[in-house]
Amino acid sequence: MKTLFVILVSLFALSVKGQSRDTIFANEHHNVALFFPEKIRQAVVGAENFVFSYNQEHPQYFGLLKGSTGKSTNLLAVTLDGQIYSYILKYATELPKITYFIGTGESVGNEQPATITEEKTPVRSKNSKDSIQRVNYLEKLSAYYCSISKGNLKHKKTDGIVLKVKDVFYNQKDVFVIFEIVNKSTIEFEPEFLKLFLSTGNRRRNASYQKLLQQPLYTYKFPEIVLPGQRKRFVYVFPKFTIGDKDEMVVELRETMGNRLVRLKFKK
Repeated sequence: MKTLFVILVSLFALSVKGQSRDTIFANEHHNVALFFPEKIRQAVVGAENFVFSYNQEHPQYFGLLKGSTGKSTNLLAVTLDGQIYSYILKYATELPKITYFIGTGESVGNEQPATITEEKTPVRSKNSKDSIQRVNYLEKLSAYYCSISKGNLKHKKTDGIVLKVKDVFYNQKDVFVIFEIVNKSTIEFEPEFLKLFLSTGNRRRNASYQKLLQQPLYTYKFPEIVLPGQRKRFVYVFPKFTIGDKDEMVVELRETMGNRLVRLKFKK
């Protein structure tokens, strides 16, 4: 997975050829602070002689960079709004600055531009009948699994919002994940998105830790709003994936209007 990620980063760098990337200097004696315009969702560095620390449990706007002698490398960061930031990292005994305030204009792109274009451009083909049958098939199975699910694999409560992973069902080439949102707060909750990642590597060593976003094939009854005291159950269908012994699934649920973000990790 790490090799694939490096290849993707290299291809991305070629796609933004001509755009300047700033160089950030660091050493082992100072904490170099980077403040982003949006909270950090994920960040990785390309070499072990640099470490970028940020709050993965409760996303914040800043992270701290340290480095030791060795080859220069790069930092790739993705914020909660999907904006991508890329910088060259170099070691220096004397630092030109120890605090960086990063503006939105420094973003080199967004992680999902192609997906948005595809959704706005419907494609008609002779297999459209098969596509409709496929959707009907996924809908029926989702409704069935949603109705029989009685488990509770994992749950997490943040600011009165409880996110539950009720169950995971494998059916041929599809994975059905049953979720439930319970609003135990006094304020209505409007979900902006729910995302599922496969994570691998050591979270304490950012250079080896990766989170790969899984794109759903189909969603069933994802709620537009959850009122105080309500619970809403829904289903996400993904292409079948495998999980290694050291891998885990990470789920992120974010509010549309507000700062509530629920993140939980589980294995199946």
